[in-house]
Amino acid sequence: MRPDSSSDKQLYVCVCSKHNLGQPHQVSKSTWHRHLEAATTEQERERIRSGRALQGHTILLEPDVQEAAGSTAPTVHSDRMSLPPSARPPEPLQPPQLYKTLQPDKPPEPPQQSQPLHPDELLHPDELLHPDELPHPDEPPEPLQPLQQQYEIRQRPDIDIDALAQTTVLPKIQEIMNFILALRNASLDDPIAKLSDDALERLCNPPQGPIVIDSPGVHQSISMYLALEHASQDAYNCIHRATAWNFAGADGIADLLSFYNVEKLISQYTGVESIEHDMCPKFCLAFTGPYEDLDNCPMYPTSRWDQEKLQASNGRSRVAAQKFVTIPLGPQLQSLYRDPENARSMQYLHE
Repeated sequence: MRPDSSSDKQLYVCVCSKHNLGQPHQVSKSTWHRHLEAATTEQERERIRSGRALQGHTILLEPDVQEAAGSTAPTVHSDRMSLPPSARPPEPLQPPQLYKTLQPDKPPEPPQQSQPLHPDELLHPDELLHPDELPHPDEPPEPLQPLQQQYEIRQRPDIDIDALAQTTVLPKIQEIMNFILALRNASLDDPIAKLSDDALERLCNPPQGPIVIDSPGVHQSISMYLALEHASQDAYNCIHRATAWNFAGADGIADLLSFYNVEKLISQYTGVESIEHDMCPKFCLAFTGPYEDLDNCPMYPTSRWDQEKLQASNGRSRVAAQKFVTIPLGPQLQSLYRDPENARSMQYLHE
């Protein structure tokens, strides 16, 4: 029998290609020498020696662990790789990690010392602030000076819009140019504005005096109309009938106005009229300007007309399916100027 020595209890790392397909595995010292002699080429012998040298220091194993490792260490045969993957036997379990690499502790790095400043980097005594020049903690900080902004007024470029409109080729650009030309040629008597003759006259020659209402019935009608601004027309008619019934014989009760008449009277007093234009039922656009003569929406395939009324009249009654209402700003400002208090409030910046 071979004497038992501590060197036989050491494990070596072997990387031979015959066993475990060249992967590192633990073997005893005698087995490692046997694998080294069985190597076929000098290159493989150098690889086995390098694998053992890279292992580092090894530790001794307990006898029971050594016996378990020697009895259960698997062997992988190279002929296994010649079989297809479906016919290969399952890979054996790798043995547990039975060695540990021991590395000496690195000494702690010395603390870095700050480098002294160069003499050129030091401040000269003349550059130091005098104690009287230092800010006092009780003194308020100096106010910030407003930024001086300078604006450059550039001359407006001279562009011939007519020549530019004639050179356009794309249909969408042509529509845009038609709107630009319509805005440039806009006027008060433009048919697109749809203002009545009375509204145009009042807009050019607005009345100057305040509105005076003498009749209590007319005053009550205007008050009901303004109070029911967001209510329906039926609500105004119901209050109108209740007022005429409960105050029969009162002064000015005969001057109560219907909903249509009170709207007409307010329009005459203020000169404010609404302008209505046909629009797409899908709220895409209004049929005005270049779109004034279209029957269908150019953006969405929807008819401009109410189909029920159009079919009921066999195409003779063309009523817009949707209306867009515009209230001009000019008559509203003119009516406000007729009241002394409102006129004074509108000139607060002028005063």
